[in-house]
Parts: sequence; C-alpha cells; structure tokens
Amino acid sequence: MKKIIAVLFVLGLSVSAFCEAPATAPAKPKAPVAKKVAMMKATGLVVSVDAANNQIVVSILSKKDKKNVDETFAIDANATISKAGKKITLAEIAAGEKVSVRYEIVDGKKIAKSIMAIVAKPVEQPKK
Repeated sequence: MKKIIAVLFVLGLSVSAFCEAPATAPAKPKAPVAKKVAMMKATGLVVSVDAANNQIVVSILSKKDKKNVDETFAIDANATISKAGKKITLAEIAAGEKVSVRYEIVDGKKIAKSIMAIVAKPVEQPKK
C-alpha cells in the first residue's frame, strides 16, 4: 500500500510539473506613443522670407472675421519647397507670391512641412 501511495505521489508531482505554466518575463513598460499631429493647410500671399532663420510670413484670410492675418511659419529641416513642379530653395520665394503651406503645430509653433508657390496661368487673349 505504501508503494502505491509513493508511486501515485511521484506520478502526481511529475504531472503537475509538466502541466505548470511556463514562467513569463515581466512586462516591459510601453514606450510613450507620440500624439498624431494633424496636418493643416494655409494659402496666402508671402509677406516676407527669412532664409537665414528658415522662416516665412504669409498673409492669410481669416475665416472668422474675413481679415488678412500674418502667420509666421518655421521651416522644417526636411520640408519640400516647390514652384511649378520643381524643387526650389526658400530664398527663391519672393514677397507677393501666392503660396500654399502644409504645416503642423508643435509646441505652439507652426512648422511648415511643405511650401508650394502657386504660379498663375497666363490668360490667353482672344485672337482677332
């Protein structure tokens, strides 16, 4: 009888050791997820360009009060700047040109990700 109990005890220990769940590593703390920033767009006339400080000021029509408001944009290091489908430098944009700026607001600053100078299409004169 003692042998049967001893065999059952050893068998029970081996089965329980086999069925035991594997030890899991402690969960790693998750890295903070960066908030997704909405891309915004503004179109207006260039007031000034400061290529040395990577900034552009654009006069934009306010939707609230229908008045022009000057907005300053810092230019992102990886921003794309184009005119008529060709890449250009910030210095090649002049005051008075119409531009479309895609930007994000980061820490209260407007950071331009792309600037596209809008070239007016010439109006064809009717033939006489």
